[in-house]
Amino acid sequence: MTAPVLDDSMNMPAATEKIDPLRLLGLDSPTGGPLVRDRDGSSTDRELLCRATGLAQRLENDGFGEQRIVLSLDNGPQFIVGLAGCWLAGATPVLLDP
Repeated sequence: MTAPVLDDSMNMPAATEKIDPLRLLGLDSPTGGPLVRDRDGSSTDRELLCRATGLAQRLENDGFGEQRIVLSLDNGPQFIVGLAGCWLAGATPVLLDP
């Protein structure tokens, strides 16, 4: 299996075009419906956005806004909260496989 090649024929956004990270995660217009299901139940998009906003505020208050933040989380709600929280705080998430 070969990796996909990114070239000019693909419809990629221009480097100057701003991408909404919340839209990528499905959190740009929360409906209250379940977004993630795991063994502990499900989390709605509103719950995840609320938790991500709280994390972003804590990162900013603790002086970590616009810093690199290491995330070492399994796939699941915590990962989405961590990723969105970093983006909302203006931080750069650095992903490590746990």
